[in-house]
Amino acid sequence: MATASIQQTTPFTINIPKVDLKRFKGLAKAMGWHFEENIVEDETEYIMANTKIMDSIREGERAIAEGNVKVTKLEDLWK
Repeated sequence: MATASIQQTTPFTINIPKVDLKRFKGLAKAMGWHFEENIVEDETEYIMANTKIMDSIREGERAIAEGNVKVTKLEDLWK
């Protein structure tokens, strides 16, 4: 996943799948937009930057700490 920053009157960031990045670069150039590419290669960095994923992880950690979890044996996952 790539993060693009387009500088016009108000800077903003959008996430673009790698497969669409070439098309987006062409569009940005045609529109005269300033384009900065920051490709997130590290999955840990991507996960830590995603608030929804981090909220879910924190919720799971809280549930484990409070004992509010259902224990499932590994072999039971395929039954």
